[in-house]
Amino acid sequence: MKVIKPTNLGWMTLKNLAKIDDKYRENANLKRKKLAKLWSSEESMSDFLQIFRHYADLAESKIITTTDRECKIKTVSETEIPIPLTIEKNLDEYVKLGLLEIEETSDSVFETLRSINTEQKNNPLQKLRSAYVELTGLCNLKCKHCYRGGSQPTEKGLDVELLKKSLEPLLRAGITSISITGGEATLRREALLEVVEYASQHMALEGIPIKEKLLKKYGKANPTIEDLLETEQSQNLRKTLFNQLTKTKDEICAGDYAIWDKHTEEDVEKMLIHNATWRLKYDKEQSTYDLDSIGILTNGVFENPEELIAELKKYGTGVHMQTSLDSFNGHTTNKHRGKKGVFGKVKRLVEIGKEEEFKIDITAHNIGGYNTRREKENERYFDQNAPMFVTDGFLQLGNSVENEGHENSKNTSKYQPEPKIGDLSSEKNSKKGWCTAWTAPEGIHIKPTGVIGNCLYVRGISEFGNVTEQSMEEILNGIQNTRINEMFRDGTIEKYQHELDKEIFNRKFSRACEIMVLTLTYGAIKERLISEGCEDPIREANKETAKLCGYSVPEINYKKHTTNLETDSDSMLVAVAN
Repeated sequence: MKVIKPTNLGWMTLKNLAKIDDKYRENANLKRKKLAKLWSSEESMSDFLQIFRHYADLAESKIITTTDRECKIKTVSETEIPIPLTIEKNLDEYVKLGLLEIEETSDSVFETLRSINTEQKNNPLQKLRSAYVELTGLCNLKCKHCYRGGSQPTEKGLDVELLKKSLEPLLRAGITSISITGGEATLRREALLEVVEYASQHMALEGIPIKEKLLKKYGKANPTIEDLLETEQSQNLRKTLFNQLTKTKDEICAGDYAIWDKHTEEDVEKMLIHNATWRLKYDKEQSTYDLDSIGILTNGVFENPEELIAELKKYGTGVHMQTSLDSFNGHTTNKHRGKKGVFGKVKRLVEIGKEEEFKIDITAHNIGGYNTRREKENERYFDQNAPMFVTDGFLQLGNSVENEGHENSKNTSKYQPEPKIGDLSSEKNSKKGWCTAWTAPEGIHIKPTGVIGNCLYVRGISEFGNVTEQSMEEILNGIQNTRINEMFRDGTIEKYQHELDKEIFNRKFSRACEIMVLTLTYGAIKERLISEGCEDPIREANKETAKLCGYSVPEINYKKHTTNLETDSDSMLVAVAN
């Protein structure tokens, strides 16, 4: 029996097509017309939704089969229902687009259906909503905190046509946001505009009035802090924080919600009010609510910002920029960025954005806090003229390692308790657990080298694949078969954490991300070295990881890591070969 079943991309596309009316409401027809440009016709797109609703409806015990002559819906009771010819004629297109596959099986209808339902449940693309395009590895600054270690001259970026071809299946499947970053994305200005132009043809970038969004979200067009405190989100947060009052500081990794047994119920309420205040402020700062979005991440240092903003503005309110400051002290920001005038250029960019009613978000890293009159004035200026998020600390990767980025921030206690190598566990919460995005990514990163991965901070290793060697469809439909994905599913990643050399990576980390990146990089390098016949893969993998991530290797005498090395090598060689 030949069975037709959705691929990873097929399940994702089906799910998002089915939600268009609910998400886009009065703009639903516009969104459908834009998406239809990526299909042979609107009917083809509509038929795809209809045919696979049979699989989406798990209460219906039926599968879709095919022969050389016709396709049928077959039920557990062996009833056969012909598929309309208008749907059947598009099956070749769906296979070509990577949305379905035809598989020969000798299993019963019930067993086949159970297998298909399991694949749907475990689909690694079930959370995927975003694409990140690293347009180039080149940069015009020398930031002390750069996780990449500065400009990468060999990473000029992919050809624009290949980029568009790689984005096509993601857009067809219904992603709602694209972030274009670098390096410094504006160094490839023409390529940047071409990618935005292409993506805009398939995304709903025309925003709706923010009052309509507030009405839908909170039931009021002008909600108050008290209204937000009554939302389900606030109620769930309240339960979480109250539960933390029974735990010690060592038992939690609180991130933004640093509450443990030394605190009181009054502290919980203060934190809830702070959280609700920030959420409401951010919501009300928006003039429109964007259904889909394209964000351009920039350091703010580029020529003719007025012209670029004018070009981007014509695509709709869903297109915006995001920039950053290291400090509200201009001298400190310029020093950390390695160039005079950076602070002034960022300030001017914000001014232009406000004048042109073009959204520009700011992330402020808050080195040193804001203590002087001038620093307080700068903080107020940016807070009043752009949506701003203030954070503390830099990831201990790249240039930030040498420059102690984590220690240079004023309020690093926000990240307490700080994770150390060996702390991460699949048994712990997201703050000290392994990142689930490697088995179910929320965003796909297209890197300047063509590597497709999950994380902006991982560099120099093969992740899910490379679009210079495979199509994006092949990569996305095979994520669960990659070694990187398998490391997280089989627990290998947890073992590798304990092989990291604490003499080299002897740091306080701001969050779990750094340890995750170091461990994953180490594991991938170690397995490659084993496949190459390296005599001491643990030692050499630690050294390569250190070099790639900005750490120096101390002059120490390594002990030979020989315990179970032969057995581990054999098993890893099999894993690499597979």
